[in-house]
Amino acid sequence: MVSTTQLAQQLKGLTFPCRKADCVAFAREHGASAEAVAMLEQMPERRFDSMADVWSALGEVA
Repeated sequence: MVSTTQLAQQLKGLTFPCRKADCVAFAREHGASAEAVAMLEQMPERRFDSMADVWSALGEVA
């Protein structure tokens, strides 16, 4: 399981607002682990205004 700290490091520099596809693409382009990418792919399709929004969405699918 990827910790929130690890995921935050892998998404450092992500520009908000963004969509789910932006999060997934950013993670892939910046060498995020396959597990982290898989977690992001499970998020709902919506706009994220902050990292807190990303955490909230990940909590919905956990």
